Amino acid sequence: MFMKSISSHLSDVQVLFCTSLAILLLSGTILVARNELLGTVSVILENKYLGIFVLLVAFFMLVDTWAYVRALQAGADVGVLLGYVRAGGTVFTAILGVYFLGEKVNPIQWAGIALCVVGIFLILVFKSGEVT
Repeated sequence: MFMKSISSHLSDVQVLFCTSLAILLLSGTILVARNELLGTVSVILENKYLGIFVLLVAFFMLVDTWAYVRALQAGADVGVLLGYVRAGGTVFTAILGVYFLGEKVNPIQWAGIALCVVGIFLILVFKSGEVT
């Protein structure tokens, strides 16, 4: 509800900026509280693949947020959108982690990722009770 009320008063760019700034501040605060900010930044800067990974994840988060805000403004159901945004981000992050960071994903984890994709499809296609 909060995002829906904000998106009706602000432009897309303003919502994206505010959301990105809030995520950055929260992440930075957590890293400072754990005394890990400088170490995290240096690791990202030293490893070009990790830097590319971080930039791609940030880009996908911006695209997701933009799509979410546009759908809210068009009157879409918040529950459907949250399912897509949360599961979609997990799927993209996992796939990018395998490609850029060499993460090892076992068959059970791939099955979980596949369930997320199927769940997104089912929510988007069958939400209204009929195929859209």
